[in-house]
Amino acid sequence: MDLVRKTILLYLMSLSLSTHASIDIIRTGHQQFAKDINQEYNFRILEAALKITEPEFGAYKIMVYGDGSIPKKRALNQILKKDGFFNVVLVTTQPEWEEKAIPIRIPIRMGLLSYRLLLVHKDNADKFSQLNTIEALKPISVGLRKSWSTWEVMQEQGFNVVNSYTYNSLFAMLEKKRFDYIPRGVYEVFEEVEFQSQANPNIMIEPHIVMVLPTPYYAFVSPHAPRIAKRLNAGLEMMMEKGIIRDMLELHYGYAIEQAKVNSRTVIQVENKTLSDETPLDKKHYWLDLFSESSNL
Repeated sequence: MDLVRKTILLYLMSLSLSTHASIDIIRTGHQQFAKDINQEYNFRILEAALKITEPEFGAYKIMVYGDGSIPKKRALNQILKKDGFFNVVLVTTQPEWEEKAIPIRIPIRMGLLSYRLLLVHKDNADKFSQLNTIEALKPISVGLRKSWSTWEVMQEQGFNVVNSYTYNSLFAMLEKKRFDYIPRGVYEVFEEVEFQSQANPNIMIEPHIVMVLPTPYYAFVSPHAPRIAKRLNAGLEMMMEKGIIRDMLELHYGYAIEQAKVNSRTVIQVENKTLSDETPLDKKHYWLDLFSESSNL
């Protein structure tokens, strides 16, 4: 059975279940290409939030659609439809998502994506060795996908942004020196370098810089599913208060945080001016501070 037919069948099954049983049906999916460990983390967080709320909200079922090729714009369009393929999407926040969907403003990665290392071409690594300010970094060309939240943030602040239309073409373009660097989250970058090593052998992790760009990663819920939004908000809040999300981050990404060694790097802060005024930055227990000894996972 091909992927489209399988997706439609699962979708119809979910509608049937939600019609004939008292059960919360969560329809989610792989919106963009990602390594399996990242999709696994998303699924486990979602599952844990639903499980912890069973005493209050009852039974649930998670149905996952897609193969990783659905772009965020299409995912948003689906989540806004009453009978769209998705009613829950886990993704980095952007203004349009917060305006149109229901954001659950509990950062499920505790801001870990805010810490980014730079992928560079080996021939150009020396270019970054003496950089220590945002002003020095802005003229150097950065490769980004236009659908990424970082694209809008860096474009508005005057960075020299070069567009890429697909995830894989980013690495091919860096290999060909079409731009100078790609900022990637500390939990993404090590596996990406390994995965790309055969096709793009000259890509390396720049050893001196960590870019800090505040990037919340939320669950977004369809406006047609307020009960699910209430349930996820309750579940994720309990998980945050009990330290469960922190424990899950350690399980999935502790090795990458240790490898990144951010305390030995030059910090370049990039303000995220697109963040909503409702971003819970005042709730310190929601966010990791990788520069503080007390924040070690």
